Amino acid sequence: MRNTFITMSLLTLVLVTLQLQLSVLEGQGPGGSWGSSVGSVSAVLEAAPQPYCCLILLTDGAMSTETAIKEVRALRTPCGEAIFQVSTAANVSWASLAKAIVHARQLRGRSRYVTMLVVSDDLNFLAAFAELSVRGRLLVWDTRLLLLSHLPLWQVQHLLRTHWTYTMMRAVFILPSNTSDVQK
Repeated sequence: MRNTFITMSLLTLVLVTLQLQLSVLEGQGPGGSWGSSVGSVSAVLEAAPQPYCCLILLTDGAMSTETAIKEVRALRTPCGEAIFQVSTAANVSWASLAKAIVHARQLRGRSRYVTMLVVSDDLNFLAAFAELSVRGRLLVWDTRLLLLSHLPLWQVQHLLRTHWTYTMMRAVFILPSNTSDVQK
């Protein structure tokens, strides 16, 4: 019975992802705004709702704080939201990302279900998040991981091949830009 449920959950996420990719190919082109991209996140959350779910948003500053607050509130998660914005300036080490992961883990421990939304166009930030989230034990099987990025498809495929977090956890990459051209 549990295997059937897991298979159905994965199938639902795959179908939602395929529907999103089709709508993206018909919709906006590369470099679209973050605000319009969060609608894709909403579609994923509505496809597999969890009644006691908390949303944790982690961004590298690619999305402005005002936009992050507005869009996260629009998602209307049942048990609240948290927003962590990490600076990725050249003079800032990954220590701030590690601290954000520690705080996010504390929130995850106090919530029944957590959806972790990571928003970034920086390949190095996403790679560091994958490594630090494993080290910091942020993600557990019940945690949903949504990654929203305008990265080209080939870079996302590279992340999937090189980081265990993105292939073995409940992770969905949402690519709102036109990713049909793999050579970009």
